[in-house]
Amino acid sequence: MNRIWAILPVKTTALAKTRLASLLSDDECAALALAMMLDVIDSLKASQRIAQVAVVTADPEVATLAREQGCLIMLETTNGLNENLTVVAQELQEKMIDGILIVPGDLPMLSPAAIDDLIKSHGTGISLCAAEKDGGTNALLCTPPAAIHFHYGKDSARLHLAEAKNNGVKCQQQFLSDFQTDIDEPDDLRWVVNQSLKAKVGVHTSQYLAGSGIAERLVNKSKPRAVI
Repeated sequence: MNRIWAILPVKTTALAKTRLASLLSDDECAALALAMMLDVIDSLKASQRIAQVAVVTADPEVATLAREQGCLIMLETTNGLNENLTVVAQELQEKMIDGILIVPGDLPMLSPAAIDDLIKSHGTGISLCAAEKDGGTNALLCTPPAAIHFHYGKDSARLHLAEAKNNGVKCQQQFLSDFQTDIDEPDDLRWVVNQSLKAKVGVHTSQYLAGSGIAERLVNKSKPRAVI
């Protein structure tokens, strides 16, 4: 498989990371989403097995930033994520692309090595990495690109596996730690801060968390109160 394209769906920044609203302002959520996207793009571009990175978005700011990183931009329509991904997959299959790897933009600690390992161990059909906590799909590798219909949303990992099995498409679930922890809640941000001290990935996210004061806020909030 020499021609695997990475597909990165990115929401508009106004809708980004709403589950962090108890800790971050709307502007902070938006800036965090952009920083994490940059980290994911960096790792995808550094992968030895990714031929091209394409960002699917309806947000002009996201599109501009991704284009500056050398990504192709595929504009999202109002038909929803699954329909948009179906159109992209079919177009790439017609262009004889071997396969697509769909990843979300909130995996800042994703390493190029993990991406390469996932693709290296893949045969045909689909390979999937589920989110550790909520049953989402944090990596979906499809060969050919339109191997299955997409079911992003609640419980998508189970639905993607069922879709493949019901249609006779070879499928395997992989458990790679880099793909299992997406950033949705305050505890996830604390994890990123701790991980960034010993990792060479997540640079944009770590710098933003430190520079914005969010990292310090997280540390202070997690300290136990003194007993008087």
